[in-house]
Amino acid sequence: MNKNRLFIILGTLLTFSLSANFYVLWNSNIMNFTTKDLQTDLKPIPNTIHPFKNQDHPLLSVYVLPHPPDFLEGRQIFFKDYKIESAESKQIIIFNEKKEGKWIETKVNSEAVQWK
Repeated sequence: MNKNRLFIILGTLLTFSLSANFYVLWNSNIMNFTTKDLQTDLKPIPNTIHPFKNQDHPLLSVYVLPHPPDFLEGRQIFFKDYKIESAESKQIIIFNEKKEGKWIETKVNSEAVQWK
């Protein structure tokens, strides 16, 4: 008899809890959004260099696949920042690369970069 009462009380509480949660969810702004609302939150990424705040941060690296005319062999690029430029129908990534103890700008076709 006590088990039956316990099941009835737990079932009633569960039903009430689910009903209350669905009521709150249905009447909140979580369910009432449109694609226009989503588009206002999106901001374009500026076409600038992305510097690290801490310059002691270890260098990042990417592998560049072979592609003519500059990269006849694939190689690893170690860089601290980069920027993306659009030229005609291609995107070019300009890496601020450390090579032989000097910082140089290396232009690479975005399709040849393997981000890891």
